[in-house]
Amino acid sequence: MTMNVFTKLSFGSDGACWEVAAGGRPPIAWDPDVAAECERSTLLSAPRPPPAVPERQRVADAAAAAELRRLAGEGRLAAALRAAAALTAAGTPPPFPTLALLAEEAARRADPAAFERARRLAARLYPLNYGRAARLRGPQLELLWRRRLFAPACGLLLRYRSEPVRRQQMARRFAVCCCLAAHEGAEDALPYIQSPSDLHLLASIPQSTSVALMSRGLSGPLLSAWQHCTLSDQHSFQEAGRRLLLAQPAARRHLAPYLLHALQEAQLTGREDVLRGLLELMLRLGETRFYPLVFGALLDFQCLMEDVQSARETFKLVGELSISLPSTVINRYSSLLQRHRLKAPAALLRMKYRQRPPDGSSAAAPKVPPAPSWFDDW
Repeated sequence: MTMNVFTKLSFGSDGACWEVAAGGRPPIAWDPDVAAECERSTLLSAPRPPPAVPERQRVADAAAAAELRRLAGEGRLAAALRAAAALTAAGTPPPFPTLALLAEEAARRADPAAFERARRLAARLYPLNYGRAARLRGPQLELLWRRRLFAPACGLLLRYRSEPVRRQQMARRFAVCCCLAAHEGAEDALPYIQSPSDLHLLASIPQSTSVALMSRGLSGPLLSAWQHCTLSDQHSFQEAGRRLLLAQPAARRHLAPYLLHALQEAQLTGREDVLRGLLELMLRLGETRFYPLVFGALLDFQCLMEDVQSARETFKLVGELSISLPSTVINRYSSLLQRHRLKAPAALLRMKYRQRPPDGSSAAAPKVPPAPSWFDDW
């Protein structure tokens, strides 16, 4: 004999529903009104997509967000915050990315009051889940750094050292802070840039995830920070930039444009110390693919400055390392020796000979300037 166990579900005074709780036959009496109520309550409890925003309201919200971004971009941060508060009071609050942009602008201007207003407004309008809270950590880090609160800033960095994605986001902001410190010459920030790996966020990235993070855009901020530190007038920041690059071998795959810009800036500003420092750094790293670039830049600068003795020493090192210099630098060094009536070394003659076409004709090879006229009569 099978026993039916029923449970009574009540929906107010309209009726009752008998439901089978464990095995057996369905109930004999079934009220259609109660069945409809059961179905309606089930539909109400199911998750539903958010209601569609009317097109007119969507356009108005986009225009309001664009106006806030315009005010923030023009430096009218107080006006932007007042406009955001007015929109909130009118029932059309600005989206969270716009409020995060206001917080970033407040951090760039080192305005803690404006940053706190933007953060509180965002927390009141939108629940600060993990992603949104992390979105505001970057501006907070920059704000602490600009106010010279380096110890709290590094403490904020350490909170995300075990999370690769958040660590990557904070590392980008930390690179911005390094650029800022190098630009302003903040000597008190140096211990936090070149400190050991437990405080150095960029150097603390494990080698297993380093390549993956570099491919996702971390190398750009890191190399930008290195470039700013390298071009600084202070030797301490140049050393900090050198350590910054040594800490991340994977970033060197993207070094070429940043190195080229640093060499050009050093030549335009007459910074021979920077040119020599870059040459020594490439030798230390063993980046042979950059040898022609750094040696050529230094030799080219010495030729322009008519520094014959330094140019001859540099070219001697070029010959010892068997470096192929750009043809423009070879011609300039040859002209320098000719003007000072000095004999060209054998290594220079071999380089000049390689510029000539293989068939011995007078036509120059593609993208290689012809040998000077004095070479044939040497």
